[in-house]
Amino acid sequence: MLRILFLTFFLFSTFSYGAAGDSVTTGKDVISELKIQLYQGKAHYYFMPSKGYWEIEGCEKTKYAYVEESDFTKSILSVGLTARTTKTPVKFIGICGSVEGDMTYMQITNIVM
Repeated sequence: MLRILFLTFFLFSTFSYGAAGDSVTTGKDVISELKIQLYQGKAHYYFMPSKGYWEIEGCEKTKYAYVEESDFTKSILSVGLTARTTKTPVKFIGICGSVEGDMTYMQITNIVM
């Protein structure tokens, strides 16, 4: 019985932290800066928070929430620009780390305003 309890605790505690490739959610923050960069022939949009880092458990060093140009990106960019202009806090849902595994980035899949 003790082994089962220990195994259950171990499994749940290891999944509570974000790692490269994990789906994560940021804390709410105001977008302080938006950077647009051409990378490998496509525009990439980077959102930086006012606190310097997006609050993400397990991905504490996440400085940039980003998305690659697509039809979907137009909606994210629109909401992000509106939130930036009105200083409305947003949170992002996405993948911890960049495609290359750089933990200072988060790939955006959702934005909540």
